[in-house]
Amino acid sequence: LMFQIVDDILDVTQEAAHLGKASGKDVAAGKLTFPGVLGLDASRRAVGEQRERAVEAAASLGERAGALVEIAEYMAVRTK
Repeated sequence: LMFQIVDDILDVTQEAAHLGKASGKDVAAGKLTFPGVLGLDASRRAVGEQRERAVEAAASLGERAGALVEIAEYMAVRTK
């Protein structure tokens, strides 16, 4: 879910040249997006909440959680 929210945010906030793909396609196609439904600020807060949930869930794995935590942290701040 976090990946999709971030993808939707990037689609409306980044230029195609930065993303390496066309931006704004979802809105142009009339698709529902998180920023379109919740707004940009609430979508960004949702990313933070999803990141926290992912890190907490991974923590139950103890020492084996490292890679999952790194993935969650990266997904929350990715720019492409």
